Amino acid sequence: KFEQEFYQPGSHSNSHSMLQFLIEHQSPSTNDLVYALGPEPAVAEILAGNREFTVAQVKALGDLFKVDQGVFI
Repeated sequence: KFEQEFYQPGSHSNSHSMLQFLIEHQSPSTNDLVYALGPEPAVAEILAGNREFTVAQVKALGDLFKVDQGVFI
C-alpha cells in the first residue's frame, strides 16, 4: 500500500513519508505515537503532513522505531 501511494521512481522520500512507511510496517499503538509525538491532535497534524517534527519528536521516533533519527530530518 505505502509503495503504491508514496513511491515514485526517482523521487526522494521525506520525513513524513518515512513515518508513514514505518507505521505501516511496524504498527505502533496510538499510545506509542502519542508518547512520541504529543497529544492526538498533534499526531493527526503530523500524519497529515501539516506539522514538522520537533527535535524531541525526532529523538522519540528514532527510539520508538529503532532507526537512526536522521530519517526524520
